[in-house]
Amino acid sequence: MYFRPIPNEKLYSLDSNNKKFYDSFISMDEFKGVLDVLHKNNYMIINIADLYDQVYREGSFRVKRKILNIPKGKIPFVLFVDDFGYSSSRLIIDDEDMQVKMIKVKNGNEEITEDNNVITIINKFVRENEGFSFNNAKGVLSIVDSESIFGYNTGRNISKRSRISTDKIKKLSNDIYEAKRIADNLKNDGWIFACNTYGNIDFKDVTLNLVKNDMDNWYRYVSNIIGYTNLFVYPSGNVIDKNDERFKYLNDSGFNIFCSSMKKMNNKDCFKIQPYVNISRDLICYDITSLHHNEYYDILKDIIINPRKAKKLYKEGFRE
Repeated sequence: MYFRPIPNEKLYSLDSNNKKFYDSFISMDEFKGVLDVLHKNNYMIINIADLYDQVYREGSFRVKRKILNIPKGKIPFVLFVDDFGYSSSRLIIDDEDMQVKMIKVKNGNEEITEDNNVITIINKFVRENEGFSFNNAKGVLSIVDSESIFGYNTGRNISKRSRISTDKIKKLSNDIYEAKRIADNLKNDGWIFACNTYGNIDFKDVTLNLVKNDMDNWYRYVSNIIGYTNLFVYPSGNVIDKNDERFKYLNDSGFNIFCSSMKKMNNKDCFKIQPYVNISRDLICYDITSLHHNEYYDILKDIIINPRKAKKLYKEGFRE
């Protein structure tokens, strides 16, 4: 399953103006509520590396499904986070406990918090709720665009260093250093990174050359921060066929676990060595949970569906 959590005030300020935005994102409070409900219903976060091994065969790395041995009665799931970003905030490593936290600028003042950022919320929830994480697994972060990784400028103007001042070069170098420190800390703490392309490109409209140019930027400005990953998350869910030259390029580049939200992505999962696997993910949001009616989604109704309906009735003056 994957999430797009955002600050509460941003979501609810747009609920009457942007239906698509309102239906496909959830607030931070809703996200916390979802984690609580999943935990109470015996769901357990697992690391995707506990599902697949990397095997080197015939000059390339391939994948092989592993047997997952989790506690009896637990329901395993991989947690993905897409479309997260930072505008007036950034992540830091707290020198006191070496935990990743967020600095948020509010009314001109900086405050350190763990309550308004998806990464720190999950870190805190796992620490406080034993049995919610298998082997301290946290989730997969889909990284797109190098210009603000964790709130740091790690790519903008990097190709124009000869034209910028020494102070700006030092600031850029420091940002790259801090972003890498945070990435290393997160990886050591159970997080995994996935490539979401550099420029959030739409595969419906781009040629092979454009994909190559985009991935060149990814390797130059993003991979140097987060390190190697074999996970590829399709932006906007637009998948490409296995026979497409663009897919072959990505697979040959080292990506062998492809993730999307389209059901047709599912392939027969087996324990044989394969060149790649496809994973279909569910977006946890108002739109999806309101359309599907089964036990899996029903447990989320009191967190996402019912409160929003009540809020809408209240705004329209239809109190019960």
